[in-house]
Amino acid sequence: MHYLDYNEQIQHRTGDFPLAWYPVDVHHERYRMPMHWHRETELIWVRSGRLSLYIDDREVLAEPGDLMLIAGGVVHGGEPEDCVYECTVFDAGLMLGQDACARRLKGVLNHSIFLKAADIDADEALRGATVGLFGRCRDGVDENVLEITGSLYALFGALMRCRDRAVLDTPSARFGQKAEQLKPALEYIETHYGQGITLEELAEHVHLHPNYLC
Repeated sequence: MHYLDYNEQIQHRTGDFPLAWYPVDVHHERYRMPMHWHRETELIWVRSGRLSLYIDDREVLAEPGDLMLIAGGVVHGGEPEDCVYECTVFDAGLMLGQDACARRLKGVLNHSIFLKAADIDADEALRGATVGLFGRCRDGVDENVLEITGSLYALFGALMRCRDRAVLDTPSARFGQKAEQLKPALEYIETHYGQGITLEELAEHVHLHPNYLC
């Protein structure tokens, strides 16, 4: 990835519904997904081509039919190759509430998850929930609020069953700490990009050795 978008200052909403759907192809202004992060959860579904996804300091190659859930607060970006993909970005806390489901949902929403198309096709419930969610988004988010919310619940229920083999977490807490240290560095660049920032100055700002930050 060779450009960045830092902490995305975008409200991902459709009217008063805390979810937005983005169909992305080569003509889209954010076709090449900059490195960024946001507090909302994101689902990315690849329809055609290939998408190299960068999640914190991991890289995965997503192909047609593959599905990625990216947890809130995770730095991520993507490099497409003849790719068409769809993104659904939503505030899980606002949309799904703090009811009896909230505790169970944390088991899914606190992790990034990567599912290959073959795994989705092999699970009827997972396939149905994925197709239903993005299909209803395509038909119009504002017109299908209840159906979309239901599809999300169905999708999370299916993900609960397969999360143990699909969770894409960094191998240790050390990598998670690196991602957290990256965020203030990116925000500092955004604020001071016109001032000729040096590596040493940036490293001092985030309290890291320049070589380590590099």
